[in-house]
Amino acid sequence: ELNYDYLVCAVGTGVRSNMVPGAKEHCFNLKTSLDSKKLRTALGEALEYASRPDVKAHWDAEQTRERQRRLRFVIIGGGPTGVELAGELNDFLEEICQAGKGPYQRLVNDYSVILVHGGPDVLPQFDKGLRQRAVEALQKRGVEVRLNTRVKRVGEDFVNLQRKGSDDIEVVPCGLTVWAAGNEPVPFVKELLSQLPNEA
Repeated sequence: ELNYDYLVCAVGTGVRSNMVPGAKEHCFNLKTSLDSKKLRTALGEALEYASRPDVKAHWDAEQTRERQRRLRFVIIGGGPTGVELAGELNDFLEEICQAGKGPYQRLVNDYSVILVHGGPDVLPQFDKGLRQRAVEALQKRGVEVRLNTRVKRVGEDFVNLQRKGSDDIEVVPCGLTVWAAGNEPVPFVKELLSQLPNEA
């Protein structure tokens, strides 16, 4: 038993992915080192699957669509984690698919990164000028930024998106979805809070 004057509880947060049907089951997270390893493995598998003989032909429209679906990466959440991941992932794909150099140069025209955010600006906690520059930088690099867009459902190989003010739901086929939106306290913090008096 330890006595203390002040208790600092810095155990991080959990992922709050139960807000959207299918997100918990089908999205990758980026909170822990294990999450990052799983994401890295899935990314490698997506590139390998897109290189398989059954989707190799560039002249075949159906194979091209399937190859592009496998290499469409959707990141949900426009906070610091989502924005940084979208930029880094796009840079990584650009490098390894670079014509004449990259190990996946055949896929140079097939990959895409989509960042989906429910609000009007990414990085809402930052200055407005920085928020706008972040969007411009992502778009300049080739990231598709969808603002004012809600994720209605996540499937194994698709996401349903709905733009605010519209009743239409767009089905976006994809190969990999990352959840970077919404945090919640870890069980330890919930339990600790339940034991503290209201004035604390």
